[in-house]
Amino acid sequence: MSGQCMAKQVHNLIPGDPPGITVTKHESKSASKRVVDGVVGEKDRTSNGHASDHTDDTRIVSFPPITFKIKPYRCPPAKDIPPRPWVYRKHYLRLAVSATIAAPGRCKTTYKIIDAFSGAVGKNLITGEPVERFKTLHLNAEEPQSELDLRVAAVRQRYGIEDHQYEGWFFPQSVKAEIAQLKMATKTRSGQILINQPLVRHFI
Repeated sequence: MSGQCMAKQVHNLIPGDPPGITVTKHESKSASKRVVDGVVGEKDRTSNGHASDHTDDTRIVSFPPITFKIKPYRCPPAKDIPPRPWVYRKHYLRLAVSATIAAPGRCKTTYKIIDAFSGAVGKNLITGEPVERFKTLHLNAEEPQSELDLRVAAVRQRYGIEDHQYEGWFFPQSVKAEIAQLKMATKTRSGQILINQPLVRHFI
């Protein structure tokens, strides 16, 4: 990108200036993949299975207009700022991504199952403290369903959890065999991030 074009985009962020520009990016037809509904699809193939080499393989991506503006800022009174929307244990936060990171064999999966059961029954299973109920979809890409079932059964047995307490609130599922289908995004050779929109819509 030239310095002139970059300066124009930055200048458009200042209040009072016209809306930003729309950027259209073209890549060569030698690209091995193309965009289909926000998903990277494989290169077109002919009837004999070989990759075709026509211009349909060219990726054309249209970016939306830049409407972001730099606004004057004044910090609101502390009493008017809403508290963080914690879901559970000041670890799971709405509108944010939380991560539990540790070395192998440190019970990360077991702790997540305990957390999920705690939300399902409305009680912190470790401390006994009442909590607001929440639903959990637990997707495990490391182990088969049989291993996941053993871990869930162990937690149920330890804390005496009955079926009716978690049904409809906790959904543990192995996705080891389907992990390729759960790719939320991919990065093109040019560095652009493409979101798997059909998968996002499937979960929402």
